[in-house]
Amino acid sequence: MFCLLVAPLKAQGIDLRVFNQERLEIQFVAMCILGSWALLNIVFGLWVGFIKPGQHASFFQMNVYWNLVNLFLALMGIWQSRSSGLDLSLWQTWQEQSYLEKLLLLNIGLDTMYIIAGLLLKEKGKQNNRKSQVWSGFGNALILQGAFLLLFDIGFWWVTYQHVGEYEEEFQKIGLHSSYKTSPQVKKLTISNSLWHT
Repeated sequence: MFCLLVAPLKAQGIDLRVFNQERLEIQFVAMCILGSWALLNIVFGLWVGFIKPGQHASFFQMNVYWNLVNLFLALMGIWQSRSSGLDLSLWQTWQEQSYLEKLLLLNIGLDTMYIIAGLLLKEKGKQNNRKSQVWSGFGNALILQGAFLLLFDIGFWWVTYQHVGEYEEEFQKIGLHSSYKTSPQVKKLTISNSLWHT
């Protein structure tokens, strides 16, 4: 059974090259969406927040700072999706998929924290001081960016969820299963104990 994990071959009806190609294509499209959002925010934010600053300059300035990071991550993701090999073993394929699933779930939690942080900054901005407008702008920006990332990560996670589901029956035949079948909200890709005792 262990040879199925290390051989980069078609395993039990699963064409690993096709699976990995689809997995990387999903990642590529997702990173293009993130990169487009980042560029839109940077270009518009530079104009409104820096070149022609107005009453809401801090909102657009924060959007620029935030999306410089988003743009970097998007470019890295695009590069990875185009440079990663397709000839992975079953074990390597499963590890890559599992890592992505866990990373997206972690991101969903972080996105929620960004929104909460934005609400706190917005509340701080209600205080009567000379920086109240700045805090409110930063808070609104965090709420916006956190909300977008939350929707983005949930959507990204859902697409990968559906992708793995298409191969679920074949994975189960060789002892691999995903526990999201019983708990969609806490999806985890695991290796069944029987795999190691065969």
